[in-house]
Amino acid sequence: MPPANIVNGWTVVGDQFPPSLNNVDDPSRLEVFESPYVNGANWTTDGFLASSTQAQIGTGTALDQTKKTLGGVVYYWYYGRLWGWSGTTLLIGEFGVDDIFLKQGTGKMVSEDTIIGVQACFGNALWVMTATGSYILKNADDRSGVFELGQFLQDIQVKVFQAVPIASTMDGMPVWTNYYGTYIYDGSKVIQLSRKAKIQYSSSVGAFDSSGVGGIFIDYNRKKIDLRTSSTSEATHGVIDMETGKLFSYLRRTAGDEPAFEYRTPVLMQEPSGAPFTVDTIALVIKWYGPGDTTINWATRAEEEDWFIENEIYIHRPGNEYTRIEKEINNPSRSAHKFQIAITGLESNIWIKTIMLNVTNYVPFSFAS
Repeated sequence: MPPANIVNGWTVVGDQFPPSLNNVDDPSRLEVFESPYVNGANWTTDGFLASSTQAQIGTGTALDQTKKTLGGVVYYWYYGRLWGWSGTTLLIGEFGVDDIFLKQGTGKMVSEDTIIGVQACFGNALWVMTATGSYILKNADDRSGVFELGQFLQDIQVKVFQAVPIASTMDGMPVWTNYYGTYIYDGSKVIQLSRKAKIQYSSSVGAFDSSGVGGIFIDYNRKKIDLRTSSTSEATHGVIDMETGKLFSYLRRTAGDEPAFEYRTPVLMQEPSGAPFTVDTIALVIKWYGPGDTTINWATRAEEEDWFIENEIYIHRPGNEYTRIEKEINNPSRSAHKFQIAITGLESNIWIKTIMLNVTNYVPFSFAS
């Protein structure tokens, strides 16, 4: 294998914002658009890192379901007929009848476990959720009732919050949340959408799993999954961007000494057995969003040391829209095998486009994978 190129100059450590949360993988393995920790940022500023003055509300809408209660049983109107359940029995109504429940054929199918919900999916199928897995009932739009109950899919296991399944559909595909995260089923395989993000809201409440999520809302136009505390809540814990795969959990926490805004870059790292690299300057490309001069608070960390509070960056607003600012790093441990930047204060009148470090003898991706 040929030797890696040595970088003596500027290297990008933060770009393609807003940042995607990844607190699962090694922070030295992250892409420049990922971050191991984000707090108080704005997920709607495409291409930029920006602060948010309040907890953001997602733009998704709740699942639209037509319900009817007949004889004490709740039925859902899909494909021109009523669907309901009682225990392990799926109740199937006659096509075109919605004022009373008339059976279609035998009027029922029996599942392996207690049914907890039904939803339309894949254009002409019915997603039958049970306590331990799911079925996909094919040909659910067949007027004569010739249905095909697919095999039991144990890996499509949906959690329930306040008697409502934490589930919806995106482009006809089932989306659900359980204790392990948020998933989507494309008709052939289950994909975990939230693999790169674990507990972020607090020490025990997750932004992408059922420990903190009780409702799924879908923004169909922007292709985003909006995870909230319940099926009727406006409190967003996490957002999944289906077009980019990015995960956003930018809750504004101010507990203890924690700053209202903080963004951490991936870690620059190279092989511990070799010579260290040196960093001396940070450069920021910013876009002016509002009037007035501004300041940026930041910190650096070398190796596994404590964070070093750097001198505040004061920026005088020029006449142009974009500004590049450079600032010397004062951390005494500027020669290291690991180095990381944290932006701990960002005013609302600027957005950051790119963050760079000036390095010497840095070998990108040299650490054995």
